[in-house]
Amino acid sequence: MKKYDDMVAATQDLTKRGFTENFVLQHHCIYCDRKSLSLNPSEFSVVETHRFEAQDSSPDGNSVIYAV
Repeated sequence: MKKYDDMVAATQDLTKRGFTENFVLQHHCIYCDRKSLSLNPSEFSVVETHRFEAQDSSPDGNSVIYAV
């Protein structure tokens, strides 16, 4: 799995590799607004996980990108 320096580089590379939709986490599913598509956990798998920590170690600045 690739290691990225920042979220922009990760998002750009994942898009080039075919991960083109954005999903948001909802209570029991993930949702893609552009396609009006809801997926339950049994309908997708996480292929890659990329974590980014804030420079000041603040929990509010931490982010995770999941490639689904």
